[in-house]
Amino acid sequence: MAKIITSPRKIFDHAESFNKVYNLSASHGRHDESLMFPIASLGAFTLELYFKCLLLEQIGRLNPGEKMTHNLVELFNALPDETKLTISRYSDEFVSRDPDYEAMKQVIPGFSTSVEYFIESGQNAFEEFRYLYESDATSPMYIMGTVVWAARKYILELHPEWASKE
Repeated sequence: MAKIITSPRKIFDHAESFNKVYNLSASHGRHDESLMFPIASLGAFTLELYFKCLLLEQIGRLNPGEKMTHNLVELFNALPDETKLTISRYSDEFVSRDPDYEAMKQVIPGFSTSVEYFIESGQNAFEEFRYLYESDATSPMYIMGTVVWAARKYILELHPEWASKE
């Protein structure tokens, strides 16, 4: 396997660029159905980069195994337990401030507000949504903003000096 020449900080900065576009797109395009898949792809890729930042910093590699992956469940599960618990706690904090999540529980069968549910529902979104035109698939439930926010919050808690000065 080729040696990775990067750093957690470089990955974080790259993720921040995608996160800015993701947030702008999500806030401006939330009612435009034609933007749903590009926005979801940005969210999934942003989360992948945040997870890889944490993986490189905390376990010394970008991927859980020998092969590169975009699978968010595999990346999340490879994180140390304490990191997973903290991200889960921050995601719960995010959800508790938004009554829409409670409403979704009432109308969507099987809907959960757990971080595991959010990650599992969008685990392959980056790959699937980029190539949606190649299949007959319909959109799965995908809500990743809470986990993107939680992972970013945790990284900035570890490295407050990485916060943007904007």
